[in-house]
Amino acid sequence: MTAVLERTLSYSSSIPRAHVHRAAICEVFLTDIICESYPRFRLGMQLPRVHSYYSDHNIVVRQYDPLLLLETFRQASILISHRHVDAPLDAKFVFNAGALEVVDLDAVRVGPAPAAGVLDATITAEKRRGADIVGITLAMTLALDGSAAATMSMTIQWMPGDAWDHLRQRGRARCSSIPPVRIRCTSGSSLGRWLDIRSTTWC
Repeated sequence: MTAVLERTLSYSSSIPRAHVHRAAICEVFLTDIICESYPRFRLGMQLPRVHSYYSDHNIVVRQYDPLLLLETFRQASILISHRHVDAPLDAKFVFNAGALEVVDLDAVRVGPAPAAGVLDATITAEKRRGADIVGITLAMTLALDGSAAATMSMTIQWMPGDAWDHLRQRGRARCSSIPPVRIRCTSGSSLGRWLDIRSTTWC
């Protein structure tokens, strides 16, 4: 008799930062990916309870910042593209469209330990240039500690670095003819941001 062992998601370490286009290891929230049956994927992830960028509000943080959830979905889309759709590691990505919905506020509540989660993703459409896939649309669901927390649909595409640079230069050229708008500076505290000197972290 032969036993078939189904691989489970690992939460022991983060995936390589280059695979989600992040500069720092602490910015990587994904821990693993399994392709159950193309085009369906399951990813492991862990959310930090405190972060210097996300949740920088002037109130006690009770729920995970929606921007943190969005970043986790973004990382998932790029990881899937590199690992399973053959997007080159040096490709530049463009976010075309997306819709994020938090489905349960209790599920995104910050607990005593970092939340471990499972992100289920399905490729629902492919963008092709000739025979090559150059973009995908994903339907994704995120569960934290076993409870459905958020969903997101996202459309992305990628291109070579030189094409990306050309697009950015063309955009900058158009903006150079627009006169700058003068704005009045204001304090960070008036925008709901303040620095806790005791912990040297933004609150």
